[in-house]
Amino acid sequence: AIGMSANGVKIYLNKVYFSFQDTVTPFKNQIITVVLHIIFALILVKQFEYKGLALASSMAAIISCFVLIFLLKNKVKDLEFKDLLVVFFKVLIASLIMGVVVFLVYNFSNSLLGEGTIKLMVSTFLSIGIGIMCYIFIVYKLKIEEVNAVLAKIKQKISWQ
Repeated sequence: AIGMSANGVKIYLNKVYFSFQDTVTPFKNQIITVVLHIIFALILVKQFEYKGLALASSMAAIISCFVLIFLLKNKVKDLEFKDLLVVFFKVLIASLIMGVVVFLVYNFSNSLLGEGTIKLMVSTFLSIGIGIMCYIFIVYKLKIEEVNAVLAKIKQKISWQ
């Protein structure tokens, strides 16, 4: 799970490079990823067994993701890492708060409703719904520019109809 975010970001970063007609950088980066994965796996599998293999994969993904981000600075001259980090930490804070809220709502509703398939589904959907609303509220309150841009587009679409 540690490397899932990095792998997801790499997919989008590859698309950014492709939009610049650069297919070589993602290709070289993937070679680096495979080499790092093999090196980390050889080191970590002996000590941590199959868990070491998963950790090796995550470490390789994270490093190669940062390499793609760093190299992107050469393509996009006005890319500000500070701004990206600020948005990243705001989203991280919103995600953590949402995770805690979902956990608490699920446990509370599950203990209130009891066991059973329908009751479990109600607890799950309730916690997901409240989690989504919580996340949207927090992201809006943290004044993330991208969220405000999306909301402006939605308002514009609604007002046109």
